[in-house]
Amino acid sequence: MKPNILVTFILLIALAFTTKAQAWSEPVTVFEGGTNNSQDFTVDSNGDIHVVWAFRINDYYWKIYYSKSVDKGATWSNPYDVVGNTSLWMSSPKIAAGSDNKLYVTYDYDTNNEEHTMVHMQIYDGTSWSQPLIVSEGMSGSYYSRLVMDEIGKLHVFWFNYSAFKFQYRSFFNGEFSAISQPFNLAGMFFFLKGVVDGNGVIHCIGDYMAPSTSHAQFIYFKQTADQWSDYSIINDKKSATCDLALNDLGEPRVVWWRSDSGSFSTYYLSLINNLWSEPVQIAEYTHQQAICVEQNGNEHIVLSEKKVDGYRQVHYSHNEGVWKNQVLAETIFSSWANKLVISDTIMYLIYSIPIATDVYNTKLVVQSLPVKAISSIEHSGSNGFNCTVYPNPAKQQILVNLKVTLLQPAIVFLYNSYGQMVLQNRIESGINQYVLQLEDQTSGIYLLRIESGIHKTTKKIMIMK
Repeated sequence: MKPNILVTFILLIALAFTTKAQAWSEPVTVFEGGTNNSQDFTVDSNGDIHVVWAFRINDYYWKIYYSKSVDKGATWSNPYDVVGNTSLWMSSPKIAAGSDNKLYVTYDYDTNNEEHTMVHMQIYDGTSWSQPLIVSEGMSGSYYSRLVMDEIGKLHVFWFNYSAFKFQYRSFFNGEFSAISQPFNLAGMFFFLKGVVDGNGVIHCIGDYMAPSTSHAQFIYFKQTADQWSDYSIINDKKSATCDLALNDLGEPRVVWWRSDSGSFSTYYLSLINNLWSEPVQIAEYTHQQAICVEQNGNEHIVLSEKKVDGYRQVHYSHNEGVWKNQVLAETIFSSWANKLVISDTIMYLIYSIPIATDVYNTKLVVQSLPVKAISSIEHSGSNGFNCTVYPNPAKQQILVNLKVTLLQPAIVFLYNSYGQMVLQNRIESGINQYVLQLEDQTSGIYLLRIESGIHKTTKKIMIMK
């Protein structure tokens, strides 16, 4: 390649990869005073944010509170007492929004009596809350529910049963529960940690399995496809704790967790690509409370709490084009608790609880947001007014090139990899304004798509994910 062409290509790469840095919002308090923890949240199709959490009255008397924001987290409604209990300990609330924006909240009822604890659910239709429904019917000693809402509005509910030492499962659809099932009948203890549904309705799951006569649990991965459960695979067999899961737009899992390394807990990350798990990557040392989410354009985000000599710091790690970068959000005396991330449209929301000043029993719930740009169609102006869009982006099998004007003469499409090598060249005939570029044996990565027609030229950055 000639020097001037190489310089031009490097310049194009630099321009294409340059993005405007976005800033996190200032923390907004949802609620403060007393002990607040075990928070969960969801964003409905209107962009409204809904939060539930446990609020301590005394050691054995806790309530479940709910609040919402209709202005992207700027202001919050007064807390609503979901259960309305005057005694007993309610804990571990979870919330999901249906396609009709109904809210579903599950929680552990009577947590202090472990062998008798039951999972209850209440539904909010936008006007009123239903009476409690018993999810774990006939199964005393049930707790730690987890919720997954799919695209057709079916709610999938998972929980742990103390008697069986296994997680249980049932769904709720059109106002009715399915039968309770136990997907795995393995010797030992099996917790369900998290599930996320992809665009094809497949539920990707991570669990915590401790086999008999072993010293620690293993993190495992499994799926439910059309009501059928896959076998499980071990994704981490080291001494570990807490785990989070997200999917990219191809439905490929991304996982973070802590792992014990010589007495310190470090955050590790791994990904599933082409049905193969990557090697674990250490993100940071002396960390916990990690959360992960993925934008539609493939950029990945982790938020965690890092321990330092004089306290803690809240840190955001972003993964873009193969590089992890970090940004400190706050320096704190104590660690944040239960970091959770959700992306809705072009906003990423982070919620966590944190002690007020030096009182660890006096906490507040906090929300922050970060603008993100989910790439579904990238549009740039080329020289001499030559404009087009490419879709989808990221792409897998093909790319639709949508020209803003009908070509008066043929155009040539060039595809370059990140090393500047041309890997594909096609011709677009005159007289058309749409063209489908079939991707051949290109590997996953960042590419430049160059279109030239006479004096008209334009260049697009695209991502291919196989």
